[in-house]
Amino acid sequence: MIANALPNKMNSLRQGLLDELEVIINQIPTDIDKLDRYRWAAEILSTSEPQFAKRLLSYAMQFSMTIRTDDLLQVIIHTRLIDLAHKLDPGFAESLARILDQDPARIAARINIENRLNLLDLKKSMINKTQKQFNSQYTLQQYAHAAWLNLGILNANRHAPIKPEQLDQYLMAGGQLAIQESYPIFAWCLENNIKRFSGTPANEEKLSPLFESLLGAARLADILISRTSKCSSTSRRILAEPHPIENKYTFKVGEHLRAIEFLRSWLESQDTDYLKICDSCFSIEDIEALELVLHVNPECKISVLTSNNKLNSQQHMSLQEICRSKWRQISEQNPPYTEITIVSTEGSGEPPIPDQWWITQSGGLRLGTSFSSLGIDKCNEVFIPTERERENIEVEIDQYLSRSLKEYHNQRIFYTLFTL
Repeated sequence: MIANALPNKMNSLRQGLLDELEVIINQIPTDIDKLDRYRWAAEILSTSEPQFAKRLLSYAMQFSMTIRTDDLLQVIIHTRLIDLAHKLDPGFAESLARILDQDPARIAARINIENRLNLLDLKKSMINKTQKQFNSQYTLQQYAHAAWLNLGILNANRHAPIKPEQLDQYLMAGGQLAIQESYPIFAWCLENNIKRFSGTPANEEKLSPLFESLLGAARLADILISRTSKCSSTSRRILAEPHPIENKYTFKVGEHLRAIEFLRSWLESQDTDYLKICDSCFSIEDIEALELVLHVNPECKISVLTSNNKLNSQQHMSLQEICRSKWRQISEQNPPYTEITIVSTEGSGEPPIPDQWWITQSGGLRLGTSFSSLGIDKCNEVFIPTERERENIEVEIDQYLSRSLKEYHNQRIFYTLFTL
Protein backbone atom coordinates (compact mmCIF):
# COMPACT_ATOMS: atom_id res chain seq x y z
CA MET A 1 0.00 0.00 0.00
CA ILE A 2 1.12 3.53 -0.78
CA ALA A 3 0.32 4.83 2.72
CA ASN A 4 2.39 2.09 4.31
CA ALA A 5 5.44 3.03 2.23
CA LEU A 6 5.33 6.81 2.74
CA PRO A 7 8.16 8.36 4.82
CA ASN A 8 7.45 10.01 8.14
CA LYS A 9 7.74 13.54 6.73
CA MET A 10 4.64 12.82 4.62
CA ASN A 11 2.58 11.82 7.64
CA SER A 12 -0.35 14.11 6.78
CA LEU A 13 -0.63 12.55 3.31
CA ARG A 14 -0.46 9.08 4.83
CA GLN A 15 -3.26 9.89 7.26
CA GLY A 16 -5.37 11.17 4.38
CA LEU A 17 -4.82 7.95 2.45
CA LEU A 18 -5.75 5.87 5.49
CA ASP A 19 -8.99 7.82 5.91
CA GLU A 20 -9.72 7.31 2.23
CA LEU A 21 -9.00 3.59 2.59
CA GLU A 22 -11.55 3.32 5.37
CA VAL A 23 -14.20 5.08 3.23
CA ILE A 24 -13.50 2.81 0.23
CA ILE A 25 -13.78 -0.38 2.31
CA ASN A 26 -17.10 0.79 3.75
CA GLN A 27 -18.42 1.23 0.22
CA ILE A 28 -17.74 -2.38 -0.83
CA PRO A 29 -21.19 -3.88 -1.49
CA THR A 30 -20.39 -7.55 -0.80
CA ASP A 31 -20.30 -8.40 2.90
CA ILE A 32 -17.67 -11.14 2.74
CA ASP A 33 -15.40 -9.03 0.51
CA LYS A 34 -15.74 -6.11 2.90
CA LEU A 35 -14.78 -8.27 5.88
CA ASP A 36 -11.81 -9.73 4.05
CA ARG A 37 -10.63 -6.28 2.97
CA TYR A 38 -10.82 -5.06 6.60
CA ARG A 39 -8.62 -7.97 7.66
CA TRP A 40 -6.25 -7.56 4.69
CA ALA A 41 -5.70 -3.85 5.38
CA ALA A 42 -5.23 -4.48 9.12
CA GLU A 43 -2.59 -7.13 8.41
CA ILE A 44 -0.61 -4.85 6.08
CA LEU A 45 -0.76 -1.94 8.53
CA SER A 46 -0.20 -4.01 11.69
CA THR A 47 3.44 -2.95 11.94
CA SER A 48 3.47 0.66 10.76
CA GLU A 49 0.00 1.68 12.05
CA PRO A 50 -0.94 -0.74 14.86
CA GLN A 51 -3.65 1.48 16.33
CA PHE A 52 -5.32 1.94 12.95
CA ALA A 53 -5.07 -1.81 12.35
CA LYS A 54 -6.80 -2.47 15.69
CA ARG A 55 -9.58 -0.08 14.70
CA LEU A 56 -10.11 -1.94 11.42
CA LEU A 57 -10.26 -5.27 13.22
CA SER A 58 -12.83 -3.88 15.66
CA TYR A 59 -14.94 -2.67 12.72
CA ALA A 60 -14.61 -6.10 11.11
CA MET A 61 -15.71 -7.97 14.23
CA GLN A 62 -18.68 -5.67 14.77
CA PHE A 63 -19.65 -5.95 11.10
CA SER A 64 -19.43 -9.76 11.23
CA MET A 65 -22.28 -9.73 13.76
CA THR A 66 -24.60 -8.02 11.28
CA ILE A 67 -24.29 -10.48 8.39
CA ARG A 68 -25.74 -13.93 7.87
CA THR A 69 -23.31 -16.73 7.07
CA ASP A 70 -23.19 -20.47 7.61
CA ASP A 71 -21.51 -21.68 10.78
CA LEU A 72 -18.33 -22.92 9.10
CA LEU A 73 -17.69 -19.62 7.29
CA GLN A 74 -18.38 -17.72 10.51
CA VAL A 75 -15.77 -19.81 12.35
CA ILE A 76 -13.21 -19.13 9.60
CA ILE A 77 -13.88 -15.38 9.67
CA HIS A 78 -13.63 -15.07 13.44
CA THR A 79 -10.54 -17.30 13.60
CA ARG A 80 -8.67 -15.10 11.12
CA LEU A 81 -9.64 -11.91 12.94
CA ILE A 82 -8.72 -13.27 16.37
CA ASP A 83 -5.39 -14.69 15.13
CA LEU A 84 -4.35 -11.33 13.72
CA ALA A 85 -5.57 -9.47 16.82
CA HIS A 86 -3.64 -11.84 19.09
CA LYS A 87 -0.52 -11.27 17.02
CA LEU A 88 -0.93 -7.52 17.52
CA ASP A 89 -1.73 -7.73 21.22
CA PRO A 90 -3.20 -10.66 23.23
CA GLY A 91 -5.11 -8.20 25.43
CA PHE A 92 -6.70 -6.61 22.38
CA ALA A 93 -7.75 -10.05 21.12
CA GLU A 94 -9.60 -10.63 24.39
CA SER A 95 -11.36 -7.27 24.11
CA LEU A 96 -12.32 -8.13 20.55
CA ALA A 97 -13.85 -11.40 21.72
CA ARG A 98 -15.95 -9.53 24.27
CA ILE A 99 -17.79 -7.82 21.43
CA LEU A 100 -19.64 -11.09 20.85
CA ASP A 101 -20.58 -11.30 24.54
CA GLN A 102 -23.11 -8.56 23.88
CA ASP A 103 -25.08 -10.78 21.50
CA PRO A 104 -27.00 -13.67 23.17
CA ALA A 105 -27.58 -15.27 19.75
CA ARG A 106 -23.85 -15.79 19.23
CA ILE A 107 -23.24 -18.46 21.87
CA ALA A 108 -21.54 -20.88 19.44
CA ALA A 109 -19.37 -18.10 18.02
CA ARG A 110 -18.32 -17.03 21.52
CA ILE A 111 -17.34 -20.57 22.43
CA ASN A 112 -15.31 -20.93 19.22
CA ILE A 113 -13.48 -17.66 19.88
CA GLU A 114 -12.79 -18.54 23.52
CA ASN A 115 -11.36 -21.88 22.41
CA ARG A 116 -9.22 -20.14 19.80
CA LEU A 117 -7.90 -17.61 22.32
CA ASN A 118 -7.05 -20.42 24.73
CA LEU A 119 -5.23 -22.25 21.94
CA LEU A 120 -3.23 -19.13 20.99
CA ASP A 121 -2.33 -18.53 24.64
CA LEU A 122 -1.21 -22.16 24.95
CA LYS A 123 0.84 -21.89 21.76
CA LYS A 124 2.63 -18.81 23.05
CA SER A 125 3.25 -20.27 26.52
CA MET A 126 4.88 -23.36 24.98
CA ILE A 127 7.58 -21.28 23.24
CA ASN A 128 7.97 -18.57 25.89
CA LYS A 129 8.82 -20.88 28.80
CA THR A 130 5.77 -19.77 30.76
CA GLN A 131 4.52 -23.37 30.50
CA LYS A 132 6.45 -24.91 33.40
CA GLN A 133 4.23 -27.98 33.65
CA PHE A 134 1.12 -29.31 32.05
CA ASN A 135 -2.00 -27.26 32.63
CA SER A 136 -5.04 -29.39 33.32
CA GLN A 137 -7.33 -26.92 31.57
CA TYR A 138 -5.90 -28.09 28.22
CA THR A 139 -6.32 -31.52 26.67
CA LEU A 140 -3.49 -33.47 25.04
CA GLN A 141 -5.20 -32.85 21.70
CA GLN A 142 -5.00 -29.08 22.32
CA TYR A 143 -1.29 -29.41 23.04
CA ALA A 144 -0.90 -31.24 19.73
CA HIS A 145 -2.85 -28.52 17.90
CA ALA A 146 -0.71 -25.80 19.52
CA ALA A 147 2.45 -27.72 18.55
CA TRP A 148 1.25 -27.75 14.93
CA LEU A 149 0.83 -23.96 15.03
CA ASN A 150 4.29 -23.61 16.55
CA LEU A 151 5.76 -25.79 13.81
CA GLY A 152 4.30 -23.36 11.28
CA ILE A 153 5.88 -20.27 12.85
CA LEU A 154 9.14 -22.17 13.43
CA ASN A 155 9.37 -22.97 9.72
CA ALA A 156 8.54 -19.33 8.98
CA ASN A 157 11.42 -18.28 11.28
CA ARG A 158 9.01 -16.49 13.59
CA HIS A 159 10.14 -18.30 16.72
CA ALA A 160 13.68 -19.17 17.75
CA PRO A 161 14.34 -22.83 18.60
CA ILE A 162 13.99 -23.49 22.32
CA LYS A 163 16.10 -25.67 24.58
CA PRO A 164 15.52 -29.44 24.13
CA GLU A 165 14.82 -29.97 27.83
CA GLN A 166 11.79 -27.69 27.53
CA LEU A 167 10.33 -30.14 25.02
CA ASP A 168 10.54 -33.25 27.23
CA GLN A 169 7.08 -32.79 28.72
CA TYR A 170 5.53 -32.44 25.25
CA LEU A 171 7.29 -35.56 23.98
CA MET A 172 5.92 -37.47 26.97
CA ALA A 173 2.46 -36.16 26.12
CA GLY A 174 2.87 -37.27 22.52
CA GLY A 175 3.54 -40.78 23.75
CA GLN A 176 0.05 -40.90 25.25
CA LEU A 177 -1.67 -40.09 21.96
CA ALA A 178 -2.34 -42.15 18.86
CA ILE A 179 0.36 -41.65 16.23
CA GLN A 180 -1.89 -39.60 13.95
CA GLU A 181 -2.66 -37.26 16.86
CA SER A 182 0.89 -37.05 18.24
CA TYR A 183 2.57 -36.35 14.89
CA PRO A 184 2.39 -32.51 15.27
CA ILE A 185 4.20 -32.70 18.63
CA PHE A 186 6.97 -34.97 17.34
CA ALA A 187 7.35 -32.96 14.11
CA TRP A 188 7.67 -29.67 16.03
CA CYS A 189 10.17 -31.08 18.54
CA LEU A 190 12.26 -32.67 15.81
CA GLU A 191 12.35 -29.55 13.63
CA ASN A 192 13.16 -27.44 16.70
CA ASN A 193 16.26 -29.53 17.45
CA ILE A 194 17.36 -29.55 13.81
CA LYS A 195 17.17 -25.77 13.60
CA ARG A 196 18.87 -25.33 16.98
CA PHE A 197 21.86 -27.61 16.41
CA SER A 198 22.35 -27.88 12.65
CA GLY A 199 25.69 -26.41 11.60
CA THR A 200 26.86 -25.92 15.20
CA PRO A 201 29.63 -27.71 17.15
CA ALA A 202 26.88 -29.69 18.96
CA ASN A 203 25.59 -31.07 15.66
CA GLU A 204 27.15 -34.52 15.96
CA GLU A 205 26.52 -34.81 19.69
CA LYS A 206 22.83 -33.87 19.56
CA LEU A 207 21.46 -34.71 16.11
CA SER A 208 23.24 -37.96 15.32
CA PRO A 209 21.80 -39.81 18.38
CA LEU A 210 18.41 -38.33 17.56
CA PHE A 211 18.67 -39.63 14.01
CA GLU A 212 19.70 -43.09 15.25
CA SER A 213 16.79 -43.14 17.72
CA LEU A 214 14.31 -42.25 14.99
CA LEU A 215 15.80 -44.86 12.72
CA GLY A 216 15.47 -47.45 15.47
CA ALA A 217 11.87 -46.46 16.16
CA ALA A 218 11.06 -46.73 12.46
CA ARG A 219 12.58 -50.20 12.34
CA LEU A 220 10.58 -51.30 15.37
CA ALA A 221 7.39 -49.93 13.87
CA ASP A 222 8.10 -51.75 10.63
CA ILE A 223 8.60 -55.01 12.50
CA LEU A 224 5.43 -54.61 14.56
CA ILE A 225 3.31 -53.66 11.57
CA SER A 226 4.54 -56.04 8.94
CA ARG A 227 5.79 -58.84 11.25
CA THR A 228 9.00 -59.02 9.26
CA SER A 229 12.61 -58.41 10.14
CA LYS A 230 13.49 -56.05 7.34
CA CYS A 231 16.04 -53.47 8.29
CA SER A 232 16.67 -50.16 6.64
CA SER A 233 20.14 -49.37 5.31
CA THR A 234 22.24 -47.18 7.57
CA SER A 235 22.80 -43.57 6.73
CA ARG A 236 25.67 -41.23 7.36
CA ARG A 237 25.51 -37.54 8.07
CA ILE A 238 28.23 -35.18 6.84
CA LEU A 239 29.07 -32.79 9.62
CA ALA A 240 30.39 -29.31 9.02
CA GLU A 241 33.57 -28.45 10.89
CA PRO A 242 33.12 -25.43 13.18
CA HIS A 243 35.21 -22.41 12.39
CA PRO A 244 37.99 -21.78 14.90
CA ILE A 245 37.80 -18.55 16.88
CA GLU A 246 40.68 -16.30 15.86
CA ASN A 247 41.79 -12.83 16.86
CA LYS A 248 40.33 -11.30 13.71
CA TYR A 249 37.68 -12.31 11.21
CA THR A 250 37.06 -10.74 7.83
CA PHE A 251 33.63 -10.79 6.18
CA LYS A 252 33.46 -9.85 2.55
CA VAL A 253 30.54 -8.31 0.67
CA GLY A 254 27.64 -10.76 0.58
CA GLU A 255 28.80 -12.77 3.62
CA HIS A 256 26.15 -11.54 6.04
CA LEU A 257 24.90 -15.07 6.77
CA ARG A 258 28.45 -16.24 7.47
CA ALA A 259 28.86 -13.30 9.85
CA ILE A 260 25.66 -14.24 11.68
CA GLU A 261 26.87 -17.83 12.06
CA PHE A 262 30.14 -16.52 13.47
CA LEU A 263 28.25 -14.38 16.02
CA ARG A 264 26.07 -17.35 16.91
CA SER A 265 29.14 -19.54 17.50
CA TRP A 266 30.76 -16.81 19.56
CA LEU A 267 27.66 -16.34 21.73
CA GLU A 268 27.47 -20.09 22.33
CA SER A 269 31.06 -20.03 23.56
CA GLN A 270 30.28 -17.32 26.14
CA ASP A 271 29.32 -18.36 29.66
CA THR A 272 27.38 -15.21 30.45
CA ASP A 273 24.03 -13.92 31.62
CA TYR A 274 24.32 -10.54 29.92
CA LEU A 275 25.27 -8.94 26.61
CA LYS A 276 26.06 -5.25 26.20
CA ILE A 277 25.66 -3.91 22.65
CA CYS A 278 27.23 -0.52 22.09
CA ASP A 279 26.54 1.03 18.68
CA SER A 280 26.18 4.74 17.97
CA CYS A 281 24.33 3.88 14.73
CA PHE A 282 21.96 1.29 16.19
CA SER A 283 18.84 1.26 14.00
CA ILE A 284 15.50 -0.50 13.92
CA GLU A 285 16.98 -3.21 11.66
CA ASP A 286 19.47 -4.14 14.38
CA ILE A 287 16.59 -5.39 16.55
CA GLU A 288 17.13 -8.67 14.64
CA ALA A 289 20.24 -9.23 16.79
CA LEU A 290 17.90 -9.97 19.71
CA GLU A 291 16.58 -13.04 17.90
CA LEU A 292 20.11 -14.41 17.63
CA VAL A 293 20.55 -14.02 21.39
CA LEU A 294 17.14 -15.57 22.04
CA HIS A 295 18.16 -18.57 19.95
CA VAL A 296 21.41 -19.13 21.87
CA ASN A 297 20.60 -17.99 25.42
CA PRO A 298 17.00 -16.97 26.19
CA GLU A 299 17.96 -16.01 29.76
CA CYS A 300 20.55 -13.48 28.61
CA LYS A 301 19.85 -9.86 29.57
CA ILE A 302 20.66 -7.40 26.77
CA SER A 303 21.68 -3.77 27.26
CA VAL A 304 21.83 -1.60 24.14
CA LEU A 305 23.68 1.72 24.23
CA THR A 306 23.33 4.14 21.33
CA SER A 307 23.41 7.84 20.59
CA ASN A 308 21.57 7.52 17.32
CA ASN A 309 18.15 8.89 16.31
CA LYS A 310 17.52 6.35 13.53
CA LEU A 311 15.17 4.49 15.85
CA ASN A 312 12.79 7.45 15.79
CA SER A 313 11.82 7.09 12.11
CA GLN A 314 8.09 7.28 12.87
CA GLN A 315 7.33 10.26 15.06
CA HIS A 316 3.69 9.28 15.57
CA MET A 317 4.91 6.20 17.51
CA SER A 318 7.05 6.08 20.65
CA LEU A 319 10.51 4.54 20.46
CA GLN A 320 9.30 1.61 22.52
CA GLU A 321 6.36 1.01 20.18
CA ILE A 322 8.65 1.19 17.14
CA CYS A 323 11.02 -1.42 18.55
CA ARG A 324 8.22 -3.70 19.76
CA SER A 325 6.51 -3.42 16.38
CA LYS A 326 9.75 -4.45 14.66
CA TRP A 327 10.14 -7.39 17.03
CA ARG A 328 6.61 -8.59 16.22
CA GLN A 329 7.64 -8.72 12.56
CA ILE A 330 10.54 -10.98 13.49
CA SER A 331 9.11 -13.40 16.03
CA GLU A 332 5.97 -14.43 17.87
CA GLN A 333 8.00 -15.20 21.00
CA ASN A 334 8.62 -12.68 23.73
CA PRO A 335 11.96 -10.89 23.19
CA PRO A 336 14.80 -11.48 25.65
CA TYR A 337 14.81 -8.87 28.41
CA THR A 338 16.31 -5.81 26.74
CA GLU A 339 17.07 -2.30 27.95
CA ILE A 340 17.80 0.32 25.29
CA THR A 341 19.61 3.48 26.43
CA ILE A 342 19.90 6.46 24.08
CA VAL A 343 22.28 9.28 25.04
CA SER A 344 22.26 12.83 23.70
CA THR A 345 23.50 16.27 24.73
CA GLU A 346 22.02 19.74 24.80
CA GLY A 347 23.97 20.74 21.68
CA SER A 348 24.08 19.10 18.28
CA GLY A 349 27.06 16.88 19.16
CA GLU A 350 26.84 13.40 20.62
CA PRO A 351 28.92 11.86 23.43
CA PRO A 352 31.74 9.69 22.04
CA ILE A 353 30.42 6.31 23.14
CA PRO A 354 32.52 3.27 22.15
CA ASP A 355 31.61 2.19 18.65
CA GLN A 356 30.16 -1.19 17.62
CA TRP A 357 31.08 -3.40 20.59
CA TRP A 358 29.47 -6.57 21.95
CA ILE A 359 30.59 -7.23 25.53
CA THR A 360 29.85 -10.19 27.83
CA GLN A 361 31.20 -11.36 31.18
CA SER A 362 33.92 -13.42 29.53
CA GLY A 363 34.59 -11.87 26.13
CA GLY A 364 34.04 -9.14 23.63
CA LEU A 365 33.86 -8.31 19.92
CA ARG A 366 34.47 -5.13 17.99
CA LEU A 367 32.22 -5.43 14.95
CA GLY A 368 33.38 -2.36 13.03
CA THR A 369 29.82 -1.78 11.83
CA SER A 370 26.23 -2.35 12.93
CA PHE A 371 24.83 -5.89 13.13
CA SER A 372 22.47 -5.36 10.17
CA SER A 373 25.30 -4.04 7.95
CA LEU A 374 27.87 -6.74 8.71
CA GLY A 375 28.98 -8.36 5.44
CA ILE A 376 26.35 -6.54 3.39
CA ASP A 377 27.86 -3.87 1.12
CA LYS A 378 31.50 -3.67 2.16
CA CYS A 379 34.28 -5.71 3.69
CA ASN A 380 34.18 -5.75 7.51
CA GLU A 381 36.66 -6.94 10.12
CA VAL A 382 35.59 -8.24 13.52
CA PHE A 383 38.26 -8.08 16.24
CA ILE A 384 38.44 -10.05 19.47
CA PRO A 385 40.03 -7.83 22.16
CA THR A 386 42.35 -8.86 24.94
CA GLU A 387 40.85 -9.26 28.40
CA ARG A 388 42.27 -5.93 29.49
CA GLU A 389 40.80 -4.15 26.45
CA ARG A 390 37.44 -5.79 27.14
CA GLU A 391 37.47 -4.62 30.76
CA ASN A 392 38.36 -1.03 29.77
CA ILE A 393 35.59 -0.87 27.16
CA GLU A 394 33.04 -2.31 29.60
CA VAL A 395 33.93 0.33 32.20
CA GLU A 396 33.44 3.04 29.57
CA ILE A 397 30.09 1.59 28.48
CA ASP A 398 28.88 1.18 32.07
CA GLN A 399 29.28 4.87 32.86
CA TYR A 400 26.50 5.50 30.34
CA LEU A 401 24.35 2.47 31.15
CA SER A 402 24.44 3.40 34.84
CA ARG A 403 23.80 7.05 33.89
CA SER A 404 26.64 8.11 36.22
CA LEU A 405 28.17 10.36 33.55
CA LYS A 406 26.24 13.65 33.72
CA GLU A 407 28.17 15.99 31.38
CA TYR A 408 30.29 15.93 28.26
CA HIS A 409 32.32 19.02 27.27
CA ASN A 410 30.32 21.08 29.76
CA GLN A 411 27.06 20.01 28.13
CA ARG A 412 24.45 18.11 30.03
CA ILE A 413 23.86 14.52 28.93
CA PHE A 414 20.25 13.36 28.50
CA TYR A 415 19.28 9.70 28.77
CA THR A 416 16.28 7.98 27.19
CA LEU A 417 15.68 4.49 28.55
CA PHE A 418 13.02 1.94 27.67
CA THR A 419 12.65 -1.85 27.75
CA LEU A 420 11.28 -4.52 25.46
